[in-house]
Amino acid sequence: MLDQKILESFSKNLRRLVDDAWSICGDYASRSWWAEESDEQLIYLEDRLAYSLDTIVLHSKFGLELLGLQSGRAEFLKTYESEFGKKPTALAMTPFSDEPICPALQFLTQRLSCFEALSSAPGKKEEEESKRGLLKRILQNTAKIISDRQLDPSDENQIRDEVFNVLIHPFPDAVRDIGIAKTFQLFRPDIGIKCLGTGIEYKFADNPDEVKRAVRGIYEDISGYNGSNDWTNFFSVIYLTDAFITEAQLQAEFRLSEVQDKWVPLLVVGRGGRKPKKVTKKGSSAPVSDQQLKKQSNR
Repeated sequence: MLDQKILESFSKNLRRLVDDAWSICGDYASRSWWAEESDEQLIYLEDRLAYSLDTIVLHSKFGLELLGLQSGRAEFLKTYESEFGKKPTALAMTPFSDEPICPALQFLTQRLSCFEALSSAPGKKEEEESKRGLLKRILQNTAKIISDRQLDPSDENQIRDEVFNVLIHPFPDAVRDIGIAKTFQLFRPDIGIKCLGTGIEYKFADNPDEVKRAVRGIYEDISGYNGSNDWTNFFSVIYLTDAFITEAQLQAEFRLSEVQDKWVPLLVVGRGGRKPKKVTKKGSSAPVSDQQLKKQSNR
């Protein structure tokens, strides 16, 4: 039997390889939705994912051999080759959300528990980082979640509701409108994941000016949520109805403002838009309903 410290070190290294592979898989899956098969970046990401999978398999074989589990090693290789040998990087949909995953990577992740069980349970920090990575991937796929439901959101509330309905499956302790009390005010992030101490705030922008307001709103959120002992990490998701700003610009804005690392900004572009407004008799404006728009178009 391997020395316990060596086994722990081996398991941690394998966990790091798996987490890195999931990160690559998330980028590859996101790009595969719209990119052509000949897209150079898509090919590059698939090659990186294939290399990561091969590395994990190699480490797993080596670990099982050191543990003296020859029959387990043979069964592992036989199953992996028969199910994923033709195309390990193939993607498939998950049963609980609209996010595609790599079944081969999921298989390897499950087998990782063999080493972690022998070397004791994974550390709390590593486990939280893995779960936070899953949460980030789901949030990055917000636009796909909305599109698959054929929704045209006009504000962040509609988006938040749909994403929450997805999050409660992998995160049963997800809650809505969590409260962070300050001296004179109660701040409420849209969604909270209790096991991660993570809050999620959605912003909706239908034009460049609304993007600026959304960013200012994030800065206000940072001030309001700072100091909480229960909620220590946050995702700020800006949902755009068009490419008013790039991910690089948003990241640069946060770096220039020296925003704390515990705040992660995400940018997604999807369908939807603010509802047009009509002028009332008193001169005020009010949203025009879909039925009213239909009547107007038929005139």
